Amino acid sequence: MTAQEVLAELEALGTAQNRKIYARHGVPSENLFGVSYADLEKLRKRIKTDQALAEALWKSGNHDARILGCKIADPAALPLETIDAWSRDLRSRVEAGELAELVARTRHAASRLAKWTVSKNECLGAAGWHLVCLAAKDPEFP
Repeated sequence: MTAQEVLAELEALGTAQNRKIYARHGVPSENLFGVSYADLEKLRKRIKTDQALAEALWKSGNHDARILGCKIADPAALPLETIDAWSRDLRSRVEAGELAELVARTRHAASRLAKWTVSKNECLGAAGWHLVCLAAKDPEFP
């Protein structure tokens, strides 16, 4: 699938009710379709892993596309430069949490935890503390 095809599908799946819910959770209303996580999971299963598509989806700036991008990214092929670029683009704690879930599966998890937990940026700090929670639950956390 191309990024354009995925974005068109995401737009068709979005609902006004989900946009209201996401707004209550701090997701900015601009560039948001409001796709349910159940639908994002169906798309993730269909797409599987696709790093190039994940990067294109993140660059779109669309919240739903970014969440899906984190879900289909390849942790083994995710360069630190991309992690840092994505972390600078975070617009909400929701995106921060999803990025942290991805980063936790990379070899860069410990270094990002150390850097993000001391950040004065609210979203980066949230991502860092999300990594702390993941580390506390997983004895194999890097």
